[in-house]
Amino acid sequence: MSKPTATLRDALLALGVKDDDLEALLSWAPYKGLGLAERVYRSGLVGDHRIVEAFATLGATDATAQVLAGTPPPAALGAFTRALADKHRALPLAIEKRRLIVALLDPSDTHTLEKLSFTC
Repeated sequence: MSKPTATLRDALLALGVKDDDLEALLSWAPYKGLGLAERVYRSGLVGDHRIVEAFATLGATDATAQVLAGTPPPAALGAFTRALADKHRALPLAIEKRRLIVALLDPSDTHTLEKLSFTC
């Protein structure tokens, strides 16, 4: 029997976010069509660092450790500056099979995806 896959919701609950708060966000009409990460971020329920921490518990990594250690990150991560991440509310996670994996608050934002793709 395979182990169930952890979800962002599971990670947020493990970090102390209340299930009732997540349920309220998921049912709030103005957030209809938004992903859980964007709902949590927009609501102010948790800050950026806690969202990143939740993704990290799910196995996501970024290039911060490489940069702090003085190890040059892959070129695509080097092009993905902090200003770019802040502007587009994006987090570079990993490089897999020559592709940059990025977490976005709104993954359906094709304009942002095109800008990031061009830059990196």
